[in-house]
Amino acid sequence: MTTSTVAAAVDSLGAAFLSGRPDAVLDHFASSGDVVYAGSEPGEVAVGRAAIRSLLEALFGRSERYSWRTTGVSAAGTADTLYVVADADLFVHRSSESPLDPAGECFPYRISGVLEREGAVWRWRMCHGSEPTGA
Repeated sequence: MTTSTVAAAVDSLGAAFLSGRPDAVLDHFASSGDVVYAGSEPGEVAVGRAAIRSLLEALFGRSERYSWRTTGVSAAGTADTLYVVADADLFVHRSSESPLDPAGECFPYRISGVLEREGAVWRWRMCHGSEPTGA
């Protein structure tokens, strides 16, 4: 495991969120068994692909899109399972008409979770996004 492998998995998920397409996000999750996603806001917890799809459809119905870029990675695990904490910059894109417009705001963000290897690809079994605050 290298930090670049983890950063690539985190950043790729951030790019999928920017797309606004639930299937693009779900493609980053394990293809079998239950998966879990927890966003940073109340009520943003979903277990199972159908529940995650519903949550994403509601999220992508907003007038803004989100993406992130990794700034630091901590990870441990085995050859097939990684436990991840990645600090990132969260970008808020205000126009759902053109999500590729430059981000309007940038905030500290953190992605944590469990990545599992499926062949040559790392996929999320559990993913949690949070907005860390300073003390």
